[in-house]
Amino acid sequence: MQHFFLLYTVALCASSIVKRVSAADPVDCITDPTQDACADYQYPPENAVDDMNSLCKSMPYMPGCTLRNTCNDHPDLLPAAVCDKFNLLATICKVDSEMAGMKGCKNYNQLCSNGPKKANPPSKVKQCAAIVGEGEVPTTRQCNDASRSVCRDMWMDGCDACTPDWDAGKTFATCDLLTTYSYLCYSMPEMKQCSLWHAMCKQSPDLYLCTGDFPAQSGGGSDTRRPPVMKMYFNDDLPFYLLFKNWTPYSTEEYAFAWIAIFLLGLVYEGFNVVRHNFEALHMSAKKKMTTTAVTPAATSTSPQDALLAGTPTLPTCCRNGNGNGNGNDRKTSRYIGSFVQGHGGDKISEQLL
Repeated sequence: MQHFFLLYTVALCASSIVKRVSAADPVDCITDPTQDACADYQYPPENAVDDMNSLCKSMPYMPGCTLRNTCNDHPDLLPAAVCDKFNLLATICKVDSEMAGMKGCKNYNQLCSNGPKKANPPSKVKQCAAIVGEGEVPTTRQCNDASRSVCRDMWMDGCDACTPDWDAGKTFATCDLLTTYSYLCYSMPEMKQCSLWHAMCKQSPDLYLCTGDFPAQSGGGSDTRRPPVMKMYFNDDLPFYLLFKNWTPYSTEEYAFAWIAIFLLGLVYEGFNVVRHNFEALHMSAKKKMTTTAVTPAATSTSPQDALLAGTPTLPTCCRNGNGNGNGNDRKTSRYIGSFVQGHGGDKISEQLL
């Protein structure tokens, strides 16, 4: 009986030791991933979430943070493999290598022998080799520098969110750099700064950053709007800007209604032209009538004195024939008297005639 009790006690102690070792395994694999026992180790997803929260709180404009936000807010836009917690962590700590020195990458660097310490022995954790992040996504610096170059060459929609930081002399703009860069390149893909975007879309052509299905800037849910492509030639591709920034047909129906609206606007414009023309005609007619009335003298009788002084004298009764009507001789006399009066003082002669 005593032997049985002794064996039972030894078995309990051995089981306790095994449990303690198993409980310590995760910590051991993070601090020393070169152990053979760590080959099948899986980094806890909740730990990856905590690390991502730390990273994105410090630098929310990193491309890895953009992907994380899309996975949380619009999971239908990205494959499940991209939204894997460890994959998102690797996208920042491994792919965006300039950010590997951040505090949130400490566990990942130790677990996967990653980061600035080149002397780290190779990790035996298979998860590190199997999940390496989104290698085709441009880094934070690449997105920042390319977007800044585009916005300095040509002001476009999307530049307004980032330009204030660059104008203030900041190295990195605090806007969503990956979305801004993709938006600019989707809108005008021929730009020389878009080579990295084309490389990303060549590997992942269905990525929402390549198809233009960007999340709506306002509102919730999974609503997405595709920005118009600014092509430097005639085309009928939808969508496109029509007269105003917010007037952008996205479908054939919206396109048809837009043309109807333009036709109605044309009718309104021509209606205003007719009204303006009629108003101007009435105004000119009234003005002409007022001018004619002002310059027309009242009908008055002309005295012989006034006629003599005006140079077209009217013969007094004494100088006319018996009928009171001037004949040919009367007209000659009138011309003579008129010239004589003009040359010898009209006032005196008119007095004498009267």
